[in-house]
Amino acid sequence: MLIKILIYGGLGNQLFQVAFGESLKITHNHINIKYIDLTKYAYTKRKWELGFLNIKPLNISKREIYSIFFKRFINSKLNKFNSNFLYLGIINEKQYKYIQNYLEQNRNFILDGYWQSEKYFLDNKFDIKTFLNSKNKNFSTKNRDSKNQKVAVHIRLGDYINTLKGRKNHLVCNFEWYKNAIIYLKDFNKDLKFTVFSDDKELVKNEFKNFKNLEIYNSDYSNSAYKDLFEMTKYDHFIISNSSYSWWASYLGEKENSKIIAPKYWSRSLKTKEFSLYRENWILL
Repeated sequence: MLIKILIYGGLGNQLFQVAFGESLKITHNHINIKYIDLTKYAYTKRKWELGFLNIKPLNISKREIYSIFFKRFINSKLNKFNSNFLYLGIINEKQYKYIQNYLEQNRNFILDGYWQSEKYFLDNKFDIKTFLNSKNKNFSTKNRDSKNQKVAVHIRLGDYINTLKGRKNHLVCNFEWYKNAIIYLKDFNKDLKFTVFSDDKELVKNEFKNFKNLEIYNSDYSNSAYKDLFEMTKYDHFIISNSSYSWWASYLGEKENSKIIAPKYWSRSLKTKEFSLYRENWILL
């Protein structure tokens, strides 16, 4: 039995898609999982980020890619009127409840979605974390200080502010929000040290130049996004943006006493608690 999972979006989204796929594989060891790379065909062009996990995309023709786009378009349109329209062999997030039927019937199908929720791999949470963190063991632990706990601050700008679609669809947490989150954590522990991770280091550097016990992490985000993510997992606490990328950094890096600060709104019109990726151990500001 073969399940194909469509991969698109940035690294954070791709990790959700892979986590779901690998969880299905663990639960149903008779199935074969293959991943299809659609990153280059999206409105916002991305790249395949899963090489560090030794996961390669399925080699398929452009004709098959276009066929998948046609089927997923029809499926999404018809899904608005009838969610049980499953004749094209594609299951999206609104049709999630039908996956078990396909599995029981031993039918091949395609999974189409971001699957941005822990619920899609909750039964195998430990195994998924172990699988992803096993690729983390070779990363440096420089700047670790056993005397002072450290906070990773992820500031997502990039396409959120540099593209029309990004500005329209995404809420961008302003710098005041991040500063308030830092002050909030300092009230718990004045000796905390902060490291800011961002895809726009120069802008961030200017905004936080007067903050004590704070440094800007120096990296080439565009070429090594997964390295920054795994570096963040080494920290004790997290201030995350409304981004699946920092969701994963905090998820893979959280310790028993970690504090995770997240924005109260994940999008312009919806509160974070209304999103499936919300986690109850978050502190919302």
